[in-house]
Amino acid sequence: LAHPLGTDANGRDLLVRVVYGGRVSLAVGVLAMLLSLVLGTLVGALSGFYGGAVDAILMRLTDAMLSLPTFFLVLAILTVLPGGGAVPFVIGITSWMPIARIVRGEFLRWKSSDFVDAAHLSGARYARIILRHILPQALPAIVVSATREVAVDARPAAASAKPSIWLPESPMKTAALRPGQTLKGRKATHEPRIASASTSTGRLGWIH
Repeated sequence: LAHPLGTDANGRDLLVRVVYGGRVSLAVGVLAMLLSLVLGTLVGALSGFYGGAVDAILMRLTDAMLSLPTFFLVLAILTVLPGGGAVPFVIGITSWMPIARIVRGEFLRWKSSDFVDAAHLSGARYARIILRHILPQALPAIVVSATREVAVDARPAAASAKPSIWLPESPMKTAALRPGQTLKGRKATHEPRIASASTSTGRLGWIH
C-alpha cells in the first residue's frame, strides 16, 4: 500500500507523479468553473425570472452555444490567443450553458412561490427578489452543477495540452511520460488516463 500505482525505474512513486502532473488541469478546471458559474447563473437567473422575450432570446443563445463543438472551439480560439493564461477564460466562456439551464429551471420553479409574491407586494425591487429570495433557493442545484463542471472543464485543458498548443513541456505532459522519454516519444503510461477518467466521472472524493 506504500505505492498503490507502483514506482518507476528510478524508484519514484507513480501516484505522486500523476497527482503532480494533474495540478495544472485541475487548476484550469476550477478557474474555468468559476467563470462559467458566474455567466451561467447570470443568464439563467435573467431568463427564468423575466421570461417572455428575454427568456426566448437567452435560451436560443444557449441552444446555439450548446450546438458548437466545445473542444474544437477551444482549440481554434487558443490558436489565435496562445498562452496558458487564456485557457481558463476560453473554457469558461464555452461551458456555462448547462449551469444556465439549471438556474433557469430553479428560477421558474421558485418565482411563483408565496414568499416571492409577498416580496413583490411589499415593493421589493427585482434585484433584491432575485438575490435575496430566489437565488438562495437555487444554491443547492448550483453547487452540485459547479462541482461537476470542474471535471468537465478539466478535460479540454488536459486534451488541449497534447498538441503542445498552450503549455509546451508542462508538468501536465512530462509527468505522464516514462523516464528517459521526451515529448516526441508520445508514449505515456496508463495511470494518467485512469486519473483523468476518475476526475471526469466525479469519483474523486473532493468532487463530492
